[in-house]
Amino acid sequence: MFDNRFSPLMARYWREHAGYAWPDVDISESDSEYIFSVEIPGTVKDDIKIWIEDNVLTVTGEKKAKAQEKDQLVFSERAFGKFERMFKLTKSVDRNKVSAELVDGILVIIVPKSIEARPREISIK
Repeated sequence: MFDNRFSPLMARYWREHAGYAWPDVDISESDSEYIFSVEIPGTVKDDIKIWIEDNVLTVTGEKKAKAQEKDQLVFSERAFGKFERMFKLTKSVDRNKVSAELVDGILVIIVPKSIEARPREISIK
């Protein structure tokens, strides 16, 4: 169903992608929709772009670091910078009804399944 184009775990391991943020994503499925939960705390909605093209859902944006006050940063595990996550969708989604909401640092993207793709009960005659 989904093709994660590049593993954020490997990018974190290689460390050669410094300056690039890799938000973690959870994907869940119900009978009627797919739900993508993208963890991007500190990011505002104006810094995020979402689109679907050629059955690929793409989320791009930037996690900006807050300017440090007078104190020197000693240690940090947080990643800041631009990010991009891509997921290949099946053709059985309703692209016209996709919605997104950013709440408490979690971007929730709801991708409804098309009517044809939803499970249905077949009556026996």
